[in-house]
Amino acid sequence: GNLQAESALLGSLLIENSLVDKVSDIVAMGDFFAPVHGRIYRAILRLYANNEIASPVSLRPLFEDDDALQDVGGAAYLSKLTGNSAVLIGTVDYAKQIAEFSRLRKAREAMQAALARLEDMEQMPKIGEIQGDLEAKLWAAQDNTEAKKLRAPEEIVWSTIERVKRGQTKVVGACNKFITDIDKLLGPLEPGTFNLLAARPAMGKTATAVSLAYGYAANAHPSLYLHAEMTGEQMDMRSTANLAFAMNAGLTHEKLRSGDLTPAELRKLQELAVASKTLPIDFYE
Repeated sequence: GNLQAESALLGSLLIENSLVDKVSDIVAMGDFFAPVHGRIYRAILRLYANNEIASPVSLRPLFEDDDALQDVGGAAYLSKLTGNSAVLIGTVDYAKQIAEFSRLRKAREAMQAALARLEDMEQMPKIGEIQGDLEAKLWAAQDNTEAKKLRAPEEIVWSTIERVKRGQTKVVGACNKFITDIDKLLGPLEPGTFNLLAARPAMGKTATAVSLAYGYAANAHPSLYLHAEMTGEQMDMRSTANLAFAMNAGLTHEKLRSGDLTPAELRKLQELAVASKTLPIDFYE
């Protein structure tokens, strides 16, 4: 990957936030070679979407616990990104180059995986399967999407063996910080799965869903909550009450709805707003 192009793109976006509109459809967080650059990019997009200024100052509290950023200079690195205003000229070109390097990496990884399967004589590689898998991955790399493929039973079993090995050494999936019983009942929330929460009306589905989303975000797992069952203001009060309960702020939904807050409780609410700023969760009405 071209780290200079990545730094230049981030610098131009921090200097001129409106350039996000020109590059957000070209390059994604996962296209960055340096993971910390991808996280900085996502933070910029999130602040911009919330009509907040994205700058080294506003990003700093979001990355205080990011070890990778500390390794490259911490907050000073964020300021360094904006050191050259000339980067504004090639913003779109930087984005295109980063996306192209991402496609090339995916293509290279696909070919390396195919070569490794060809060399694994113990598994008696089948040329047709390897060819089909390689072609699917190369097409996906060209479109910058995830490849889908046909899989043989033997491959499924070996994949399961690898999954078992990973599960023996670490937790696979996202754990919930607020509703820990969900992990005991269903296990961690694993990537690529679709989980349906269902119940009769007035059983607390929305409250549970919001609390789950906040709980995963509190464990640094990015979350997106989409809703269409109530107005944005109503959802704001509901989700704030859930977060206040999880953080022991003692602010009920009834109090928020009636506005019956003491000065001390209002200060708690303001403190809750500051504390929630670093949570990687967005709500979409």
